[in-house]
Amino acid sequence: MKLFGLMALAALSFVAALAGLLAYSGQLSPEGLSQLLGRAQPAQEEAAQDQADDLGPIAEALREREAQLNERAERLEAREERIDTARRELETLRGEVAELLGQIQGSLEAVEDEQQARLETVASSVAGMRPENAARALDEFEPRLAAQVLARMNDRDRGKILDAMEPVNAASLLTRLQDPGF
Repeated sequence: MKLFGLMALAALSFVAALAGLLAYSGQLSPEGLSQLLGRAQPAQEEAAQDQADDLGPIAEALREREAQLNERAERLEAREERIDTARRELETLRGEVAELLGQIQGSLEAVEDEQQARLETVASSVAGMRPENAARALDEFEPRLAAQVLARMNDRDRGKILDAMEPVNAASLLTRLQDPGF
């Protein structure tokens, strides 16, 4: 029994010395004791759970923000694709418009050439008439057209026809002939 008492006294001395050292090092706390006794894992798990609980709203907010950014990126990509498609269509239309414009310009030139040829024919016909008959015919023409016909004649034929006209009509046509944009 003495031996048992000595062993108990030695164990009690060891525990007291250990407690003193722990108190001196600042480790004599419930967490330090549970760590020393091997029960630190539930405390660590609890701390990890508390930390996860604290990070949960932040993580959720980050996930929501990431989803919003991904959605925005998809919308931007779709918009860029629509812009590229519209740009390609615009370039195609520009080419078509340029082609049509060229065709219209060519048609206008052809019509202008045809009109000039007709005026030349009319001028030639009127110049071949007797001056009195040509003057009466030109009196019936629209003044602008009469001036255009006279402009295409040689000076001699034009002079004879103007001489055969009423002086007021001849003066009006001569005034038109002087205007460069008649």
